[in-house]
Amino acid sequence: MKKERPKYVLAKVNKPKVKKKTNELLIPLITLPDTRLMEATICYAMMENGYTWKEVKRYRGNCIPHDWTKARVYNHIARNGTACYPNDVWGHVQPS
Repeated sequence: MKKERPKYVLAKVNKPKVKKKTNELLIPLITLPDTRLMEATICYAMMENGYTWKEVKRYRGNCIPHDWTKARVYNHIARNGTACYPNDVWGHVQPS
């Protein structure tokens, strides 16, 4: 039986995370200046949770540079790791 992918939800979180209780993929709002690594992290998290590259591009729209591909995102993450904002980026401590 195929696992249902989590619902895409924009949230004030410090990194993409799955909220298992509600089956939601919480996507952080982008804050400057770390947009490129966080955007790659978001794309990666979406693909790792069942979204196709075509769907990622549709959801993320103009946030993704036009020359990015699925392979480039995976290579970027392999080289740089994933992004995580500080716990107080939204003015309060993020729950784990």
